[in-house]
Amino acid sequence: MKKIKSLIIGLGNIGMDVDYENNKKRLSHSSTIYHHRKFELIGGADIKKIQRKKLEKKYKKKSFKNYLDAIKITKPDLIVISTPPNTHLEIINNLGNFKKIILLEKPLSNNFKQAKRIASLINKKKLNVFINYFREYIPAFINIINTKSKLYHQCHINYSSSLRENGSHHLSLLINIFDNKKKIINIKSLKKGNKTKDAIINFSNGEIILVSNKIKNYEINNVKIINKNSFTELQLNPISIKASKIINDSNFKNGKVLCNIDKYSKKIKDNFFKHVYENIYNYINGKKFYKIPIEKVLRTEKLIDEIEKV
Repeated sequence: MKKIKSLIIGLGNIGMDVDYENNKKRLSHSSTIYHHRKFELIGGADIKKIQRKKLEKKYKKKSFKNYLDAIKITKPDLIVISTPPNTHLEIINNLGNFKKIILLEKPLSNNFKQAKRIASLINKKKLNVFINYFREYIPAFINIINTKSKLYHQCHINYSSSLRENGSHHLSLLINIFDNKKKIINIKSLKKGNKTKDAIINFSNGEIILVSNKIKNYEINNVKIINKNSFTELQLNPISIKASKIINDSNFKNGKVLCNIDKYSKKIKDNFFKHVYENIYNYINGKKFYKIPIEKVLRTEKLIDEIEKV
């Protein structure tokens, strides 16, 4: 089996540091690729010397200050871009007509205007780009979030850290429930922080209640999807799914109770990026794969812009 030669641009937190001291976890791109039997880590690029030295020390791979030099020398099959969002436009523009695969960290950018420019470049250059909203590549999640329904939905989001960098994961999971024909009626701001925002987003077929986690040193990241027939809870860290259908209560007239749906209620123990890389491998080898449409990514990031402006 030929391994996919992979180069990482950006050796910061998600590129390398998040699990640097833990050899058992696979939370960064470096660790995921290094331990993946179908991929080969061939190097990394970062402007910071200390990060380059860390890559060389742990993974025994060559590092570069200039990512264009790294690409020219290593000739990768896959480029992973895990630099800050405000650098993505310049990097995508400088890649020219790169013919192999690109895995681009989310969000596309720090604002919707630049996100549109990145999407335009991707389409114009016909670049093969996977966007790393990684939870969407989990098969059980795909089945739930891409199920079309005409029902009214109420969705609850609890997220930690930044709205754009973390809350975007949650909004992306829900955006297909409120498709392009379901226009935003109103966004009401509840509370605003430095990088966070609490809000209610009203669509013509439902609403999203968005609440940032205010508990110090404890992260709550989940999504609850409710309609008249079902209740689904997606825990995003650690990853798990619990789905229930709503049935009549035999004890109380007109009452309703939850009945567990075993086929969806499960814990997902795999590392964060496993399914992303499996889909990239399948794409390269002509097998069935899933790829988030760039149009869906833009809808998510446009919604974030609109929430931040309220």
